[in-house]
Amino acid sequence: SERLTWFHPTWPVAEAGEVIDAVLHEASLLGVIALGCRSRLADDRSDPGMPEPGTDLILQSDLTVVAPGPLTPAMSRDLALLADRESTGVAGVRRFSRSSLRRGLDAGWTREQVRGWWAEHSMTEVPQGLLILLDDVVRDHGRVSVSAASCLIEVDDPASAEILLRSDQASELGLRRVAPTLLIAQAEPEVTLAALRAQGLAPVARDQHGAVLNSPTPARFRTPAREPTSEPVDPQTVAEALVASTEPSANSTDEIASLLREAQSRGAWIRLDHVDDSGQARQSVVRVLAVASGAARCVHRGGGGMRIIPLPRMVRARLENA
Repeated sequence: SERLTWFHPTWPVAEAGEVIDAVLHEASLLGVIALGCRSRLADDRSDPGMPEPGTDLILQSDLTVVAPGPLTPAMSRDLALLADRESTGVAGVRRFSRSSLRRGLDAGWTREQVRGWWAEHSMTEVPQGLLILLDDVVRDHGRVSVSAASCLIEVDDPASAEILLRSDQASELGLRRVAPTLLIAQAEPEVTLAALRAQGLAPVARDQHGAVLNSPTPARFRTPAREPTSEPVDPQTVAEALVASTEPSANSTDEIASLLREAQSRGAWIRLDHVDDSGQARQSVVRVLAVASGAARCVHRGGGGMRIIPLPRMVRARLENA
């Protein structure tokens, strides 16, 4: 564990020890190690009695698909996404349906990608009925769309909306037009209000029912707060950390990227353990705007503007409770 900690200093020490113990236990059960040493089984890279995984499929006219042999992990994931299982075994049978193809479209596949995937991996000609089914599903898909947003901006005329979209802070606020006089922002309402006021506008804050929110009048005299001699411990932060330690989390880069995309699609807050530019460990609660090019563009809870955090600097991620 000391060697692993040296090469991976950002890994939590407690979790690294648990992983090592689990791997050694499984290796002992499989006979890969014995009496603390590697056995001859560790040098056996493949089993001559098992066929090599492949990517070939047999598409049939009844909308079923047969895998004549074991599939590669990537092929198995794609097939499970696009078709529902009907039987198990070496030559497993799956069926394409409206719901299974819609599941693939919801995951980001396009009509051309599905047709190309069929043509690439099918050992037979793609049945005409399957192509017709795909066209029907694509025709109905996406008629209603749902987007995540922190607040809604309503203006009097399209020209004002265009001015906001072309402003310097449009990217930082995550502005997007959804109607001629309606914009949505990914930044929190307080941050959006402050940014609009900084541009010389006079926005009005409204609640979820459209009623104007009146801010309380500040006190005439304010007593300056005394600076604490030491950093106080926030009970809420301690409680959240204890709860988060028992919740499922993502640790590897692929798992973190997957969880970030899930949080982006759901519009959920996510707690990130990451390393900043100075090498200091940080913990932030953010809302993800986009995940691309090995980095996540996000906004911090409670303001602070937009930040871009590279995926390799993320150590751990977990969804925040609503």
